[in-house]
Amino acid sequence: MSRLRSSLAVVDLSNNNQGYADDEPVSVIALSGPIPEFFAEFHNLTVLQPSDPTTARSLPRSIFQLPELRVLDVSSNSDLAGSLPEELPDGSSLEVLILKETQFSGQVPSSIGNVRRLKTLDISGSNGSRGIPASIGDLESFIFLDLSSSGFQIGELPAAIGRLQSLSITIRIS
Repeated sequence: MSRLRSSLAVVDLSNNNQGYADDEPVSVIALSGPIPEFFAEFHNLTVLQPSDPTTARSLPRSIFQLPELRVLDVSSNSDLAGSLPEELPDGSSLEVLILKETQFSGQVPSSIGNVRRLKTLDISGSNGSRGIPASIGDLESFIFLDLSSSGFQIGELPAAIGRLQSLSITIRIS
């Protein structure tokens, strides 16, 4: 297990009859069932995207501490509840965070500004956001924000969002 912790980057459990070659880099997890807490021990994990959206009910907070995690997509999981951790790590590799159509709620934490590589945040159809912090304006690579059907109101956008020079795709609010 200790070797796995230091080298595992991909686990795909969606088709258990297929595997990866020994020399092939592993960087994606696709699974069905609850997201195990021990996944936070896979320090080279780059993508976590459960393939069965009906079984996970919570997301271990320690997942957000994974140093190489670039994509976290738990979309279309109406049973997945919780909120983002208050403290997101400085220097996080996270580029894509998709919580759409989940029961995630609460405010996006001000520590979102620590996630300097974040390009995409999608909380559309979620249980509602109580605000986007001004620190979102610190994300120089940020290009896509989707708040549609989340109960978010246009007047709640911080003025700092105007600093986002690369925000060139869309901000959808409905």
